[in-house]
Amino acid sequence: MKQKSFRCSSIGILLILVFILMGYHAGKLGARAVTGPFSFDGSGKETRIKDGMLSLDEIQVDFGNNNMQESSETVLSDVSHIVQADGLVSPIYRVDIDVTCSEPVTVTMDLDGIAPISGEDDEVLMMGVGVETPNGESILYKFIEPLINDGNATGMFVPAEIIDNTFIRGISSIGKVSKPIKEKLYLGFFYYSSMDEANGHFRVWFPGGIKTVTRDRLTLLTDLESVYQNYLSKNYQYSKRTKWPMDVHIQSLDAEGYYSEGKSGTAGGTVYANTSDYGCIYLNSNLFKDGYRRQRVKEILAHEFFHFVQYNYATPATGATWLDESTATYFEWKESGRIPDSTIKYWHLIYDGVFPEENNAPNGYARMPLIDYLAQNNTENFILETYKNGGPNGDWVNAWHVALQSQGNAWVVDFYDKYFTGETTSYYKPFIFYKDLIAGKEAFLHAGTVLNLTVPDKEEIYATLENDDIPLLGSTTLSIPALGARVVALGIDKDTLENLPDDMDPVVHAEGNIVLTVYEIKGSHVETLGSGNDIRLKDFKEKLDEDVILIALVVGLQESGRADVNFSVQLQPGLILETIELAEEDTSGNIEAAYSAALMAIGDISLDDYGNFNAASGSVKTQREITSSYSLREPTLTIEVTDFNISGTWDANRQTGTGTVKCSFVSERITSEWDEDEECEVTYTQTDNVTSTADFAMEMRGDELFLLFNITYDTDIVTLSECSAYGMESTFQDTDVQDEIELEFLYTTP
Repeated sequence: MKQKSFRCSSIGILLILVFILMGYHAGKLGARAVTGPFSFDGSGKETRIKDGMLSLDEIQVDFGNNNMQESSETVLSDVSHIVQADGLVSPIYRVDIDVTCSEPVTVTMDLDGIAPISGEDDEVLMMGVGVETPNGESILYKFIEPLINDGNATGMFVPAEIIDNTFIRGISSIGKVSKPIKEKLYLGFFYYSSMDEANGHFRVWFPGGIKTVTRDRLTLLTDLESVYQNYLSKNYQYSKRTKWPMDVHIQSLDAEGYYSEGKSGTAGGTVYANTSDYGCIYLNSNLFKDGYRRQRVKEILAHEFFHFVQYNYATPATGATWLDESTATYFEWKESGRIPDSTIKYWHLIYDGVFPEENNAPNGYARMPLIDYLAQNNTENFILETYKNGGPNGDWVNAWHVALQSQGNAWVVDFYDKYFTGETTSYYKPFIFYKDLIAGKEAFLHAGTVLNLTVPDKEEIYATLENDDIPLLGSTTLSIPALGARVVALGIDKDTLENLPDDMDPVVHAEGNIVLTVYEIKGSHVETLGSGNDIRLKDFKEKLDEDVILIALVVGLQESGRADVNFSVQLQPGLILETIELAEEDTSGNIEAAYSAALMAIGDISLDDYGNFNAASGSVKTQREITSSYSLREPTLTIEVTDFNISGTWDANRQTGTGTVKCSFVSERITSEWDEDEECEVTYTQTDNVTSTADFAMEMRGDELFLLFNITYDTDIVTLSECSAYGMESTFQDTDVQDEIELEFLYTTP
């Protein structure tokens, strides 16, 4: 027997979802409508099994060929005083079964004197067989067409087909429900009406008494057809369904809606194949009782109908609940323009990785922002390609990679950075995240931790450094899920700040296959201090005095398993530079070529014990390649540096430095072209006399040192033209050309 599965929508999803079989009456039943809920005398009565039957007042339950022993504790109870349902027109009974019943059970109820057997308009009498959800807040009914004879209504069903195939698509996990010692089934009779449009794709069933559905029937059917066409326009296919219309059931639920993919049946227990032909949507009747809540219903339909779309590519055996719920919730979000409540409820689970450790619905709701991020940075079509690739075999990780044409570690850092800072869809702003994490709220502690920092005494700091150890302000171990993240809020004991030496800035350090990013936050303003394994907190004391708060994000890059990451805030001794040397030349322009030539000629620049350095080059010549589309001969450019001096200071504790440069050079550029008027080859010689000064900053980026130059220069330009045929010369001069340029040179360190 194949399993039948249910998908919850975004709100109130503490449900066990059952496959609901809906039969249809062949004709109209008549004259008077009776609507529930009803109360009946005799509530609370019960009876035990006898001769394979249960009998109580007007109802009889015959277990037929099921092996029911006299010792069985199967009980029939009247629970009308505690159970209500829309459209109910009879008492409601509960059957507690302690054996497996895989053969048909026949239920007969005498409706004379209790409720009419006919309703008005197109209402039909249905027998409902319900299963209680685990939280006890809802009963989900399977409706079967009864046979009516002399005031008696008779229907048949197989208990095992309902109980054993109750399949979780909800709060806890994927799989069958754990069966208690006794199973509970609820029995009653209901009035339901239906409506559809000719050639339409949906038929709506709703309990008697909800007149809003009838009044807004055209609007509801239009909205249903709209969602049908919407996914077709996105190139999804409905190839597994061959029979339309799809049934939409409006009934009492503790969720706003869900989708059921599975079996259907008729009176007599005939069961059809597990196919999308019998998939149906369920909507909570509260969405219609005070008028048609159209916008909310459209959002729910976008979610639930996409579960039907998913089953056209996957099956209950190959599907992944978290992926199904994340993508369905994404389309709900696109319809509403607001973050769904289910995503807000489970937001913290997104930090448990791109691919969650548990395959359940909450992990799907939480990952809606991830789907939105990937749709924005790729195209929404990646969802379709994922289902095409993963649906047949259930290999969703590979299908995801194929659809995105990249591995998760290529973009996961960017996602978590944008998610945390609010640059992509997210709910909590960084300041609120910090505040609630410090306050110890449970969801925030799932996604992060608090590290309270204390600065050791100065004597202890210097003694630790002299022993070649690293003073710690605080440390912790983070358990980072694969392609997941954790947030660390940094607190500080301000009474110990005076212990911090003025020339030392703390360093946030994290080890392993991770990327660490540190942010400083003041109100709504968020600034990134850097990313890597070590982030220096520059001007630490001053920032804290300005009420700046600090928070770190650690993203794991491992593809599987959890990684224990050592996280700390340290007082590192800093990189003490003894020499620096230009690593790469830059000849993209005259200024770049001149500075590169001089710096390469200097070679190693030595620093003293205090980080000071001063170096100069003599005369240096270099040539830079140039091109000219009009020159008759290959153009040449020669640069001669006549004076170059660089000096600066490196602060090992703060890992920064500054300096100045003076440079003078001459560049000579020679080109030639044909002069039609003079009928001769004209040679042009342009001479630039350049004097410049520059301030520069020294900056560590990871393990690399950069010198960042801000150069101001003056240029005297002299151009000489000479005609080869007549020896004619002309000279023109352009003086005092001023400009600025920013250069960046990579240096090597020992």
